[in-house]
Amino acid sequence: MIPIGQTQSVTKGLIEFAIGEVGGFVGGQAGYHGTKLLGGSEADAQRANLVGSILGGFAASSAASKFSLNDVVAPKTTSFMDEMSPEDAHRYAAWNDLREAGIDQKVINEIILTNKGLRPNPRTYLSPEYMNRHLSQFDDGISIIQTDFAYSRFTESNGFVGVPDDNTLFVLPKKYADEIALQSEGDLTVWEEALGFKKGYFSNSGGLVKIDVTDVDDLNLRIPDGNEFGANELWQPGGRTYPGYTLEAVTDVIPNELTTVTRLE
Repeated sequence: MIPIGQTQSVTKGLIEFAIGEVGGFVGGQAGYHGTKLLGGSEADAQRANLVGSILGGFAASSAASKFSLNDVVAPKTTSFMDEMSPEDAHRYAAWNDLREAGIDQKVINEIILTNKGLRPNPRTYLSPEYMNRHLSQFDDGISIIQTDFAYSRFTESNGFVGVPDDNTLFVLPKKYADEIALQSEGDLTVWEEALGFKKGYFSNSGGLVKIDVTDVDDLNLRIPDGNEFGANELWQPGGRTYPGYTLEAVTDVIPNELTTVTRLE
């Protein structure tokens, strides 16, 4: 038997992961029956089921449905991620990172709803430990993903990559960009989801270019605050893309001579 306290904490984690506190869905899937078995309300179960339906995955719904007060041994209350797909497990881990850093969904919603240009500095809601750990993921190099059109029209002609208006450039760890390049197998929608762009954004712009920089020492690497020129409507606080929950950071603009360029086929 699983102690009621444990089942309630697992329920809370699943429901909070699936349901934003302003009625929006923040990612992942949770099954209707699993939520009900864990003590969730009918409304929570219905909404969790809707999340699973909208996002189209079976693995996490299956994981949630396996939580039973009588049939599941206690250790599984802390390892339901094992039943998720790798993608959903990654998203949940990223989401949980923010919760452990003290950022709940209410804070996230408040920051998102703040007008661009007025959003707070991440130092006001992220701990130094979280920020240092996050930025250390970029130590081995960064990558920038651009459409072929943007690269040809702006980066090549300007002599640098980035937005000169506010001296910003969104980047991701090179090691993760390399992994996505292998996994995508030419499917640009994989990049769109991972980096937080609407479906079709890349395929409608002539393909993609990956720009790598190995020396990050003088790039003024920092966590995005959402006021950047390139922050779109999918931006969320904490240095993760949405819906892909890929690590992201911001640098100053970078001269082209410091970069290596690869066209993604």
